[in-house]
Amino acid sequence: MDPLKYIFQKAMPTGKLAKWQMLLSEFDIVYMTQKAIKGQVLADHLAENPVDEGYEPLRTYFPDEEVLFVGEDISESYPGWRMFFNGAVLISESGQHYPATAKLRFRCTNNMAEYEACILGIRMALDMNVQELLIIGDSDLLIHQVQGEWAMKNPKILPYVQLVQRLCKRFRKTEFRHTPRIQNELADALATISSMIQHPEKSYIDPIEIVLKEQLAHCSHVEAEWDGNPWYIDVKKYLEAGEYPEKATKDTKLLKEVHAGVCGTHMNGFTLAKKILRAGYFWMTIENDYGRFVQKCHKCQVHGDLIKVPPHELNAMSSPWPFAAWGMDVIGSIEPAASNGHRFILVAIDYFTKWVEAASYKAVTKKVVADFVRNNLVCRFGIPESIITDNGANLNSHLIKEICEQFKITHRNSTAYRPQMNGAVEAANKNIKRILRKMIDNYKCWHENLPYALLGYRTTIRTSTGATPYLLVYGTEAVIPVEVEIPSLRIIQEAGLSDAEWIRDRYEQLTLIDGKRMSAVCHGQLYQQRMTRAFNKKVRVRTF
Repeated sequence: MDPLKYIFQKAMPTGKLAKWQMLLSEFDIVYMTQKAIKGQVLADHLAENPVDEGYEPLRTYFPDEEVLFVGEDISESYPGWRMFFNGAVLISESGQHYPATAKLRFRCTNNMAEYEACILGIRMALDMNVQELLIIGDSDLLIHQVQGEWAMKNPKILPYVQLVQRLCKRFRKTEFRHTPRIQNELADALATISSMIQHPEKSYIDPIEIVLKEQLAHCSHVEAEWDGNPWYIDVKKYLEAGEYPEKATKDTKLLKEVHAGVCGTHMNGFTLAKKILRAGYFWMTIENDYGRFVQKCHKCQVHGDLIKVPPHELNAMSSPWPFAAWGMDVIGSIEPAASNGHRFILVAIDYFTKWVEAASYKAVTKKVVADFVRNNLVCRFGIPESIITDNGANLNSHLIKEICEQFKITHRNSTAYRPQMNGAVEAANKNIKRILRKMIDNYKCWHENLPYALLGYRTTIRTSTGATPYLLVYGTEAVIPVEVEIPSLRIIQEAGLSDAEWIRDRYEQLTLIDGKRMSAVCHGQLYQQRMTRAFNKKVRVRTF
């Protein structure tokens, strides 16, 4: 901004501006904006050169002065082959377009890029055995240099001109013609695309396909049939003579068209049957036919909602006697690790008594699993009839196979399709983790609390048996720590018994252990029946 204009036009100046305004006000200075210099020059010229009385204005006549450009319209049909360059577009005698373009990955000038595009198009014409070619472009420099009319000052252009001239000699006839840029739009578009996009080095881009659309994309129309007949010819024949089309069942085409045709939404069988009925079609087995058809639709199965309802009824299994069947699984890895570095817990559960054996390890290797089976199961509770595990490599090693072959133990695996087959040990894992999570205050000592968690689990009544695992194994309830701190009635009574009386009571308990186990079996069977009825209510059988 002009400083004088700012001083004189500021409404309320302060400081030094106010002082300068007061000093200049006594000279009656008026600030005026300078007018355009162009107008002043014209005024000065007219003032210095006045017009005489005999002056006559210059008269000019331009016919067709409204015409901006005069030239040949090369967009019209041409009897021979044409090639437009900037990109390269080769046009045949019938009007077939063959576009091509190249991305230049070396330093070059604009004129060099024009020559590269021209040479690309000429070579395309040579590969297609074209004899006569009209070469059209919007580069005046290239056309006149190739024809020898203009000199070449840039030494980099000389090899290009010589190459173009050599290539042109291979044709029977060639002609170069200049065209304005507005008539060379397709070639310019190809050059713009190749220069702007980031072309992948190891990929291939298919030729660009340009489709002319006469209607909006959301407007559907009935396509012509391959045989030239209208789409309703089959329906017409059926209504007139009751004949079905050849190589088609009575409802296959109708099913596919309504279910997955132009307006098909892949609806379910019942909705599909109602839609067909509203359209005026009917047969006796329409609902069953459409239900089976939808079940066989590949897209309906792939993109359908995930069905969490069980497809089969529950088959509950039970163990016939204690320690006959064990299930094994691994908890972990547990983060953070314990103070001794243990991260895993190997768990085994007896399917009859629900007795749980568990031990923590740094890593559950094949040898660890084999030693656990030998020491914690076989040597403590006898040889089981079967052991059930998942498909983990450490639970299915050659060491486990050797132990099973040695002791005649059947080793079974739960399938990936039905992992709930080993659900008892999964439930034990969940309970042990929940007990440990509530017992520990410091995560580093969880391995020290594992035996107490097992004791609490073994002395708690299980819903599936109606008794504690300790009672079903030993015939009597275990003494828990609280009974020692605050003596219970059982502790007080046993404290006054003699050795002979204590042995007699213990013998009676062992005698009655079979009855307690039989009660647990009956309780378990009733529990499984209730669980099976509740599970089967949610079953939705799926057939294919």
